[in-house]
Amino acid sequence: MSIYVGAGPLRTLAELQAKTEVRTPAGGTEVTWVKERDVWCRVQGLSPKLKLEAMAREPQISHEIVVRQEEDIDPTKRLVVDGRAFMISGTPEDVDERGRYVRLLVTEGVAT
Repeated sequence: MSIYVGAGPLRTLAELQAKTEVRTPAGGTEVTWVKERDVWCRVQGLSPKLKLEAMAREPQISHEIVVRQEEDIDPTKRLVVDGRAFMISGTPEDVDERGRYVRLLVTEGVAT
């Protein structure tokens, strides 16, 4: 299904972060998130129909985020918007059938 996505709706600034593991003084490792860059996006809660579809795949899906198509945005990363962390679930989906924008199904909350 193709939906209209113009530059205007991408008016929320999010921080794209990557997970890294850092050695602790005790010899263990600790997971931290490091900012890669800022990206413009649109964040919205799932519609009832999309929520049912998402729950079949992963029950925790809570929102969808639309961003410009970029190769490095994948499920190993997260987006942080106004202090709220959104973990990317699954493969980004092309929403305009032209390879310009992708929809990310995300779960709100901090990953461990």
